[in-house]
Amino acid sequence: MDFSAYLQQFVSFYAEQWQDTAVKEIEEQDFTRVIVSSPTLLRDSAGNHPQILHHGEMTDNVIVLLHGLTDSPYYMSAIAQDFAQIGFTVVLPLLPAHGLRRPGRAFHNLQHTQWIETVDVMCKLASQLGNKVSIGGLSTGGTLCVHKAVKAPEAITGGLFLFSAALDIGTVEQLVLQTEAGRMIARLRDQQLWLAKTIKEQIQMILDDQEEGRANEYFGIGDNEYKYSVFFFEGASQLAEVIQEINQHYDSREQQFSDLTLPIFVAHAQDDDSALYRGVTRLVEHHPNDAIALYTMTGVPHGSVVLKSPIIDDAEHSEYAPANPCYADMSERMLAFAREQLC
Repeated sequence: MDFSAYLQQFVSFYAEQWQDTAVKEIEEQDFTRVIVSSPTLLRDSAGNHPQILHHGEMTDNVIVLLHGLTDSPYYMSAIAQDFAQIGFTVVLPLLPAHGLRRPGRAFHNLQHTQWIETVDVMCKLASQLGNKVSIGGLSTGGTLCVHKAVKAPEAITGGLFLFSAALDIGTVEQLVLQTEAGRMIARLRDQQLWLAKTIKEQIQMILDDQEEGRANEYFGIGDNEYKYSVFFFEGASQLAEVIQEINQHYDSREQQFSDLTLPIFVAHAQDDDSALYRGVTRLVEHHPNDAIALYTMTGVPHGSVVLKSPIIDDAEHSEYAPANPCYADMSERMLAFAREQLC
């Protein structure tokens, strides 16, 4: 097949899920942007749409960039443009249950295997768009990247780029600790069998409490155009399943990630209260060679690590989403690492 046929595969993947889709191509200075839109998506904003940034032909490098829990491809858009400007083809999927006008029911029915299957499809497609396939992601997107690299290392022939990656068991607790139900979920910290039946029953109790709110078909839609306004506990449960599968891949924590030999770039706030810093330090410490770079910062909110510009820059606003003041330096380090290791 020619290059345009592979682009069509990306479009078809979403057309099969949504009743009505349209495709738009936008010529930008350094690349062409292909956007798959649908009335199903939140506010018809391109930031919530799955996209590909391409150069009209197969490139040496291609990267799949995965957004985080309850947000959308918009959060990875600045990173995507950075990679596109140095010649990468960039694939920006929309993960199942995300970016929707009516998210409640989608999250209620969500299984983590749907995320994993989407990543599998996107990595396979990426291998047809570029010679070396890299993968990167924010928070839950970063967790899915590590899951892919651990479970199917042959699919990632380039590098791994992680931003606020949720790799530690404490992550699920921290994500919900500020909520009324957080105390219940906090019991997960010291339990290796934290998805046992009793814990799942507790999570279900929380879900049942949300049902009244879900009667409003737009439950979860707030002022942030690119992220849901509520934390869906189903998402935490499914994230926990992904983390558990990664942990179970290894016999011990001492062995964890020691088999990942590919180049890895990690950006993380040391005081991140959602995805614990100790998770990525274990990844760095156990990497078997020197093809790894750790970029640290402090005082940057979890989801803002990848934001070049603010979405909502009001600290008093419940959906506060400021820019990362370190973004320019982080991006420069990231691209230098990519050039050194992949180009």
